[in-house]
Amino acid sequence: MRNVSTIAALDMRRLGRDRLALFFIFVLPFVLITVIGSLNSGGELDASVVVIDRDGGATAEQLTGALAEVEGIELLGDQALGTAERNLRTGQLGGIVVIPDGFADDLAAGDATVSVTTSPTGRASALVDAAVSDAIDQVGRELTVQRVLERSGVDEPADRAARAVAEVGASGVRTQVVGSGSELSAFAWAAGGQMILFMFVNALAAASMFIEMRRLGVLERIRSGPVASSEVIFGLALSRFLLACTLAGLILAFSSLIYDVSWGSPVVVASVVVLFGLVSAAASSLIGSLFDEPDAAVSVGIPVGLGMAALGGCMFPLFLAPTGMQVAAKVLTPHAWAVTALMDSSFEGAGFTELWPNLVVLALWAAVLAVAAWSVSRRFGR
Repeated sequence: MRNVSTIAALDMRRLGRDRLALFFIFVLPFVLITVIGSLNSGGELDASVVVIDRDGGATAEQLTGALAEVEGIELLGDQALGTAERNLRTGQLGGIVVIPDGFADDLAAGDATVSVTTSPTGRASALVDAAVSDAIDQVGRELTVQRVLERSGVDEPADRAARAVAEVGASGVRTQVVGSGSELSAFAWAAGGQMILFMFVNALAAASMFIEMRRLGVLERIRSGPVASSEVIFGLALSRFLLACTLAGLILAFSSLIYDVSWGSPVVVASVVVLFGLVSAAASSLIGSLFDEPDAAVSVGIPVGLGMAALGGCMFPLFLAPTGMQVAAKVLTPHAWAVTALMDSSFEGAGFTELWPNLVVLALWAAVLAVAAWSVSRRFGR
């Protein structure tokens, strides 16, 4: 253990003199957390909405007017459906509302359908959905009051409409989006995803150190003393593990102190950090043992690490992906299990009893990668 700890300390000291590595460890993750979290939170919710009226009746006009009165909703001019869909995809619209032909009759029958299209990643999607639901409810109740007044002998349609609006305005129930916790969730998700991403990618990038030691003959010179190859490998793996855990601790502290992120169960968070640190260290040892050129390790390890992080939900919320992609992420990456455990602990307060399967899978990933790395690295002992 003395040899292992000495090699790990020397590697950490060497890492401290590498300015580029320090940038990717102590600067870039925190910049990305701030940028991603800020882009997806804060500010007032608002949405630009296009209403495509295929009914053209007075009831459809009432619905459009009710939407226009919702705070945060801005109705734009008429647009073709294709143009509106393109603007929605590019983020220029918050939603598309299509009022079908025969809307008034359907509403009178109690079975009206309005098509609402929003972006699943848009912050204003909940606002648009709530606004449309509230507007339809308001128009329906006004229509009901008008019919009651008509049966009561109020002949003038204008009088019926005015009294219906007054009655509904006095006694109606309004739907309002008062907050969705978007700021908390945005920074928690950004911090959790970037933490897992950089723990893994930085460990893979550091694998080039072991290759450099072999290429320059440092490994052979070390072995000339009372140091075995296995001790060198374990020492470097320990260095990668400490690197990953240090980065995770800094990100957890940064997000908690600066952005008031609550991570939930300390047991779950600590277990995820330790187990994913072992996964990162084992993957680094495997990459360092497979390749003979430092540049090859970086050119292969970094894209692989980024690809696994993207598939595993470090760059976007995994629940937004199709079911097949979610299954593939959990089969092909440990990232999905780690990010899911962190988010469930932070957002839902899940504890060890709910998330132990995620931790078991992470442990299995670490064990498989460690065995693979040990099997490949045995050739250096010979």
